[in-house]
Amino acid sequence: MISIIIPTIGRPSLTQAVKSVRQFFSLHPEIQVIVVDNGSIPLSSQQLNVLYEQRCEVTRLDNSSGVAEARNRGIEMCRFEWMYFLDDDDCMLDRPQEDSNFFEFINSDSEFDFAVFSAWENGKPNQRWNNGSFPRV
Repeated sequence: MISIIIPTIGRPSLTQAVKSVRQFFSLHPEIQVIVVDNGSIPLSSQQLNVLYEQRCEVTRLDNSSGVAEARNRGIEMCRFEWMYFLDDDDCMLDRPQEDSNFFEFINSDSEFDFAVFSAWENGKPNQRWNNGSFPRV
């Protein structure tokens, strides 16, 4: 159904980001979580244990090539039609209404192949981001 790509530079917040993905998608087992280590300092054993427990696929770039290269590597590994990008210092919030809207959208027979969802800061919608979709061309 969906592949979640998390590029990382080994931040301690990575494990919380991964756990938030699993919590958000807990009722939807058809997900793939891809963590791309962008040639940072090696991930700690604690981080690797959490990634293993959370059934993540982990790959490492040999050199720090930037977040775009890390995302591209993640795209190459995707098994599903939909992709979701999440930075390693961000979390998905456990909000049942957003969960419902998200899956209603991607399961619909829509004519879209790209969607942008709201970002949240401090429990409130971030006005810099708008829900939106772009029609297929």
